[in-house]
Amino acid sequence: MFDLRKSWRTWLGLLVSLVFLGLVSRQVNDLSQSWQQVKEAEYGWVFPALVVYFAGVWIRAVRWRFLLGPVKSIPIRRLFPVVVIGYMANDILPMRIGEVVRAHILGERESISKSATFATIIVERIFDGVTMCMFIGVILLFHLVPGNTDLENIFRIAGGLFVGALLVFFVIALTPGVVNRMLDILLSALPPVLAKKASPFLLKFFSGLSVLQSPRAVLATLLLSIVAWFCEAGMYYLLTFAFKDMAALRLPFYSMILTTAVANLGTLLPSSPGYIGTFDALAVFALGLYRVPGGLALAYTVVLHIVLVVPITLWGFYYWARYHLSLREIRGEAPSQQEAAQ
Repeated sequence: MFDLRKSWRTWLGLLVSLVFLGLVSRQVNDLSQSWQQVKEAEYGWVFPALVVYFAGVWIRAVRWRFLLGPVKSIPIRRLFPVVVIGYMANDILPMRIGEVVRAHILGERESISKSATFATIIVERIFDGVTMCMFIGVILLFHLVPGNTDLENIFRIAGGLFVGALLVFFVIALTPGVVNRMLDILLSALPPVLAKKASPFLLKFFSGLSVLQSPRAVLATLLLSIVAWFCEAGMYYLLTFAFKDMAALRLPFYSMILTTAVANLGTLLPSSPGYIGTFDALAVFALGLYRVPGGLALAYTVVLHIVLVVPITLWGFYYWARYHLSLREIRGEAPSQQEAAQ
C-alpha cells in the first residue's frame, strides 16, 4: 500500500492542503451556517450538472486523440476510459500522479512509447493552463470582475508560466536540429551511464511534441480546450441553482468561468489527493470577488468539489476493474527508463 513514511510527495501535499484550508477558514465566519446550507441544497441539479461535466471529459478524450495523432491513431472509445482512470488516480493520489498512470496504462494497452505519451499529456496541461489564463484575461480586460490585485497577480504569474512553457515546447517541436545539438551537448556533460539512460527517454519525449508542428492540430487543441472548460464552467453554473441564496444573487455565467479558471489553477499546485484545500480556497476566493458571502461560497464549493471528485472516481474504478489493471499502475509507480523509452 501507499507508504506515508517514504513519500515526501504525500507529506508535501498534506502540508500545502492544510495551509490552504487555513486560508478557507479565514474567509468563513460561521461553519455551522455553511453546513446548514449544504443540507438544504436541492440536489436534483447534480444530474444535469454531471451530464455537462462528462461531456467535457469526452471532449478531452477527443483532444487527446489529436495530440496523439503523430504517435498513433487511437479511437476515442479506447482513450476515454484511460482519461477517466487518470482523473480517478489524480483524485486518490497526491501530486497529480494520475498523469503518470495515464501515460503508463495507454503505453501498455496500445504498445506505444510511454514517454511520448507523457509528453502529449504535458502539452494538454499547458493548453489547459493557457485556456484558463485566457478566461481570466478576457474577464479582466472587459472589467467583468471588480478590480483585485491578487487576481491580477495570479493572471500574470500563471500566464507567464504557461505561455513560456508553450513557447519552449514550440521551439523544441519546430527546431529539432537545434534541439538535438543542444541535447548532445547536455548528454556529453553527464556520466555515461546516466546519459545512456536519459537519451532514449528524452528523444521519445520530444517525439511526443511533434503534434505542435501542425497548425491545424494546435488550433484544434486550443478550441477543444476552450469547449471542454466551458462544459466544466457550465457544470459550476448549474450547481449554483441548488442553493437558493446563490441563485438569488443572479450570478452571471462569466462569474462561473472565472471561478472555474481560478479554482483549477489551484489544482496544479502540489496538494493532498483530490486537491483538498487548494481547489477550495481559490474557489471561495473567486466567488468572493462577486460578493458571495464566505459561508455560502464554502457550502457551494464543498458540494461542487464532491460532485467533481466522487462520480468520476467511481467510474474510474469501474474501468480499472474492467481492464484488470494492477495496483502498481493505480499507485502511479513510474515505469523504468527502459520501459519509458519503448
